[in-house]
Amino acid sequence: MRSLVLQFSSLLQLWLVLGPVESQQLQFLHKLCMEPVLLDSIESMKEAGPRYNQLQTSLAALQKSLNETLFEFVLHDLKNLDSSAQTPRKLIRTVCRMLELDEPSYANALLIASVSRRSVHTRIATRSTEYLMHLLTSLGIPCFTYLGNAVAQLDQLPIKSRMEQQPMCIRLEPGAHHVARAVADFLAIYKWRRLCIIASKQTPGWQAVIESLKNLADDSHEMNDPNVFRFEVTQVLTFDGVAQVSDMRRCNQTGCIRAYDSVLRRLVSGDDRIFFLHGNFADLRLLVHRVHIKNSRFGILFDKDYLWIVSPSAVTSPTSDLKSGFDSNLGTIRIAGLFALYYDSNLVKAVTVASQLWFQALRQFKQRLLQQSVAAGGSLTNLDILRRMRPTFKCSNTTGLFWPDGKEIFRLALNSSHCYECGNEDKREYIGFDRRGLLNTTEFVLLNSRPNSLKDSTYWHPVGRWAMSSQHESLGGTSFDMQGVTWPGLASQAPLGRPKKFRLRAATLKEDPFVRYRPPEPPGSEACDPVSLPCRVLAENASLPDRYNWSAGNQSESLPYTASCCSGLAIDLLRELMKDLNFEVDLFEVPDKKWGGWTNNEWNGLVRVLLEGQADMVVTSLKITPNRSEQIEFSVPFHRTGITILVALREGAISTKAFLKPYDYPSWCLILVFSVHACGAALFLFEWLSPQGLDKGNVPPREHKFSLFRSLWLIWSMLFGAAVNADNPRGVASRFLGNIWALFALVFLASYTANLAAFMIAEESYYDLSGINDWRLRDPTSHRPPFRFATVPSGATEENMRMNYPDIANHMRNYSKSNIDEGIRTLKTFEIDAFIYDATVLQYRVGNDEDCKLKTVGNWYSMTGYGIGLPKGSKWRHRINHRILSYRSSGLLERWSKYWITGACQQSGKLRNTNQTLGVKNFISAFILLIGGMLFCCLLLLLEHCFYRRLRPQLKKWDRYGCCGLVSISMGQLLSFEQSVNQTVDLIKHHKCQNPICETQLWKLRHELDTTKRKLQRLEGMLNGRLQTATSTSENETRAVTDSAPTTIGNNGQEYLRITNCNQGEIAQKLLPLHEVAVSERRDSNCA
Repeated sequence: MRSLVLQFSSLLQLWLVLGPVESQQLQFLHKLCMEPVLLDSIESMKEAGPRYNQLQTSLAALQKSLNETLFEFVLHDLKNLDSSAQTPRKLIRTVCRMLELDEPSYANALLIASVSRRSVHTRIATRSTEYLMHLLTSLGIPCFTYLGNAVAQLDQLPIKSRMEQQPMCIRLEPGAHHVARAVADFLAIYKWRRLCIIASKQTPGWQAVIESLKNLADDSHEMNDPNVFRFEVTQVLTFDGVAQVSDMRRCNQTGCIRAYDSVLRRLVSGDDRIFFLHGNFADLRLLVHRVHIKNSRFGILFDKDYLWIVSPSAVTSPTSDLKSGFDSNLGTIRIAGLFALYYDSNLVKAVTVASQLWFQALRQFKQRLLQQSVAAGGSLTNLDILRRMRPTFKCSNTTGLFWPDGKEIFRLALNSSHCYECGNEDKREYIGFDRRGLLNTTEFVLLNSRPNSLKDSTYWHPVGRWAMSSQHESLGGTSFDMQGVTWPGLASQAPLGRPKKFRLRAATLKEDPFVRYRPPEPPGSEACDPVSLPCRVLAENASLPDRYNWSAGNQSESLPYTASCCSGLAIDLLRELMKDLNFEVDLFEVPDKKWGGWTNNEWNGLVRVLLEGQADMVVTSLKITPNRSEQIEFSVPFHRTGITILVALREGAISTKAFLKPYDYPSWCLILVFSVHACGAALFLFEWLSPQGLDKGNVPPREHKFSLFRSLWLIWSMLFGAAVNADNPRGVASRFLGNIWALFALVFLASYTANLAAFMIAEESYYDLSGINDWRLRDPTSHRPPFRFATVPSGATEENMRMNYPDIANHMRNYSKSNIDEGIRTLKTFEIDAFIYDATVLQYRVGNDEDCKLKTVGNWYSMTGYGIGLPKGSKWRHRINHRILSYRSSGLLERWSKYWITGACQQSGKLRNTNQTLGVKNFISAFILLIGGMLFCCLLLLLEHCFYRRLRPQLKKWDRYGCCGLVSISMGQLLSFEQSVNQTVDLIKHHKCQNPICETQLWKLRHELDTTKRKLQRLEGMLNGRLQTATSTSENETRAVTDSAPTTIGNNGQEYLRITNCNQGEIAQKLLPLHEVAVSERRDSNCA
């Protein structure tokens, strides 16, 4: 093994000028050095020696040009530490020698390098480098690594524990993410979307390489850009390989060759065509030799349809010039079309980058300390600064074995960048690192294997170059150039990267809406429309045996299959899988037309066809159950389902309570009980308190007949719009409340009438079962007549009932139907009362029933899903699951479900639901209107009292001519004096006593009044008799007086005499009929 530990140290030269006198006394020359260590062979050190010396000279010249006066940075000579000396004790001793250099030399960094491509050297150098990295990190000393012979072998999986610490090491060689990116770009050039990874566990870093490729594949599928290349890692095969070529001879004896054969067998039986091998040279050579064994069945793996990509760790060092090609050392085997990523190591470039970065970090750290010293008032001297730029402990110390400032200088170097060969535009390269210390730029040479025409061997030839740099914008900062490629099998073009076409046998069974059959168009052909797939189904009138003979092998070929076209939700899923996974299908109906159940100590139907190897998959509404999962494998569910109950609707009579259906019972109670009586009581209360109404009982009932019962009568008549006599209130508040109630009644009647028609139809009756635990299913004989229900035998429903409800299963076995169509037909003809089956299928049948006479009842039971059935160990399961999950996340499965399952009856059912019984929440706005009206009436009542007490006297004075009467008659009457008088007279006339004594006295007075009236009538009769005799004697005198007295003719033609009374200077005139006027009065009439 050739390994190089290049300890490059800084030679610190200090000229402390403290004045004329001190400058003569103190002159320090400090060197930060590393003990020369080489983890490689002496030959490697000799090869790098001359160029390394040139690098030391150029570095010294650079420091002089920068005029660095505080320290001098110097690289020490290389020293060798061969593989036999790379034990933990000697590695620790090397670090101790580095820390114990003689003054004024001090070491503050370590460069570890190895360029030998011998497998044993590479493996030991990798382990030693890992040991040194962790050892130096624990001491706080940064390091640089350059393992040009161990690309991606130092990479570890991401740190998951807080106890772990990221090594303080800057990596100058490519890592696992560089290898993964180069492989992904190679796949993208030729659109190879499937990759199989083969990794040897004996090669360090194999887990990091696998993880990096998987992450790139996952990231490609998460991007929304349709132009992004997407690929997938189909499978990862790992094996215990050999550590070195010398172990190959013992491989047959130890049995390790079986691991290689196992990998090759899986590759031959698989569908992958692009392989990536991450292993050492011994692994590649063993695989090639196993493939090229005489009469080996693995020979097709290097045919024109297959392509191999080899990691850099499996390529040996060139034995000649790289440009002209070199021997692959695979022996006497001629192979064309292998590809390998080769890293052309450059030790001088690595040392140049490391020295420049470290020198720049030291200068930045020095400048930062100087700034801190100035800010602190010069508290740090130059000697203090130099002490902080190196470790101050030795291995003999028992405490303080950590350099705290080393971590800070490491961060400065990590965040720095270096321009390599800036003077050359073609080779200019900006080198930087990420937070883990990994390179952001690197380069691989793409090697291509070609048979050597002169020798019976295989040569590697460079055909391209992959580079990651900030200069390249294509492929996300990378470039890939290829030319003159030799393809596998000496083919003229690149392989497809997949099988040309997979042809799978798929069994199915009719089940709407998942799978449905229809004849091809035109009849007699095998052509199907774009949304269907050609399939073979058994003829409807074919005579099939009662029990299919599965042991007859290909007996299904002799069955009477006819060409048909299959469509449906499951067929749409199958078509999408065929397009994405690149396979074709031979779709046929299962021979015995069974779903797959355990009967007669064997499986039948769809499960049996997979167990017998007669189908590669089952595509239909195959329900996932525990028993089936023990025999076959299922994909992830593509649709959920369960078990439910289907019943038929029966015609019935109109319900006797249909007129009450528009509102629920709480609404009726609130309207007819509370609202009516509350509003009636409020109306009477407002009328009772109103001064224009009952005025607290001061208005006699004969004048205004209004009571609580009359108020309720008015409310009821207004609610139903009855044409009856009713007394109206007089108060303003009570009248307004009556109008509010009229509006409430209008809303009530309108909504009631509109909703009543939906319930005045014949009600459809059905068996409203609560679910699988309904008493009619658990005890069918308790129903009269006995309850009849059925299902389809040999299905998931019968299996579930048999396991969980054996009594139900035994009863419905008497009514079992061969398929769902027969079950629905017998359900509609009332031969059975209920049908138990898959919930999703029954939901579809309900929505698409011609008469809409079907209904599912009860809760779903035994929730599960439909999946694609596959044989045990099927290689398609992972890929199908991945695609189904992507269809679900994109919403494709949901769109299929809406398209296939939604039916017209379900839509009409939604329309029926709009005429449901109205509740209190539906009528809440009307109640708010009523309550708000009552509150407003309270305000009107207060305003009415204010008007009578305050505004009425003022308005009476203003309205002298009765103008208010033109606006409101009642207001004019209130302001009229005559009206007030009439009210007063009426009050007196119809006075009502408040106690029995008053009633008795009033009765006595009325009796005396009646007696007096009778006496007056007798006296009037006697007076009329006596005056008749005097009438004739005074008639002449009357005429004379009449002629001279003023008379007036009335409207009825009768004469009236105007009588004038002159009493005490007051004159009063009145008209009396002429025959009633006494002679003395006639004479007195002339007093005027």
